[in-house]
Amino acid sequence: MILFLVDARDGLLPDDKELAKRLKKISNKKIILVANKADKPSVRKDIAEFNKLGLGEPVPVSAATGSGTGDLLDIVTSYIKEEGFKVKAPKKEKDKNEYINVSILGKPNVGKSSLLNKLSGEEKQIVSHIAHTTREPNDTFITWKEKNIRLLDTAGMHKQGFKNVKNKKEREALERLSVNKSLATLKNADVALLVIDITKDLTQQESKIAEAIMKNKCSIIIVANKWDAVTDRDTKHYTLEINRRFPYATWAPIQFVSAKTGEKVKKLKDLIIEVEENRHIELNDNALNKFLKQAMKRVSPIKSKGTKKPYIHEFSQTQVTPPKFKVRIGAKDTLDESYVRYLENQLRRKFGFFGAPITIYVEKNKRIHGKHEEKENKS
Repeated sequence: MILFLVDARDGLLPDDKELAKRLKKISNKKIILVANKADKPSVRKDIAEFNKLGLGEPVPVSAATGSGTGDLLDIVTSYIKEEGFKVKAPKKEKDKNEYINVSILGKPNVGKSSLLNKLSGEEKQIVSHIAHTTREPNDTFITWKEKNIRLLDTAGMHKQGFKNVKNKKEREALERLSVNKSLATLKNADVALLVIDITKDLTQQESKIAEAIMKNKCSIIIVANKWDAVTDRDTKHYTLEINRRFPYATWAPIQFVSAKTGEKVKKLKDLIIEVEENRHIELNDNALNKFLKQAMKRVSPIKSKGTKKPYIHEFSQTQVTPPKFKVRIGAKDTLDESYVRYLENQLRRKFGFFGAPITIYVEKNKRIHGKHEEKENKS
């Protein structure tokens, strides 16, 4: 929802027209036109000219006196109820010992330890050009914008790690230990930072790390490190390349940073808080019912087996943190996996879930075999 504020005293300005033109291009947002400084009857009479913007009837208010703000609030709350906007699931008050758990993952020498140093503002880790300098996971505790964050540093995963260890059995044991410790932090993590070296090509090893993050249902941020070493700085180009490599995680935010200079590290902290909060999004039944109707109207369910298209009886949220949804169909129906992915994409487009994993599972109703039988049961 966007509240477009105009000055009732100044009247319709060229800048208002230009901004209104841009706002009309945003198709998925409700725009409410608000005429401020309308504290006199003479001014209120003149606000009709704002109808020319094509954004509906302007709502007259006065921020100085509070006049009209009650009407504006009624309009806003009415729309929220109608659309069933996403809400944060009520959470218990966090005590001082509760943290957002963040796992830092990536290949050797992508800058995990340097990033940890910048995030924490301390030089606790040993940084070296030799792979696997930091072998043991270390928890670092920080507070950012009144949020407590625990950073879980890992030794990194690499199939050719620990080259300096000559004994084969010892080397393999250390490699297994390193991988196990990395995966162990994922099991306890709310957010995973996948650190990559943006100056080098992405590898299969990084794809495997990404898959492990997805499997553990962590929120994910792809951290493109060593941005200071890039000359062209074309974020659009690099974003496309990263999404091409991780097509199953295009919903993950990508933050370009420099652990060396500290560039955009503060922004990364903000992202950690944001994606963790998105794990708690809860949608009410009204929102999901309306969403399902719109999604099915846009694209009908795809049949997988049999001769008829499946009929979806219910789409509901069954879990929060992370969000989980159920699609209920008839016992004899089947729903193609591509349609489940379509529903996920539409969910993200409609409600956000920025950086948060979503699970959608299909459940068959044992009593209802399809749309026609549902009608028969009602009769």
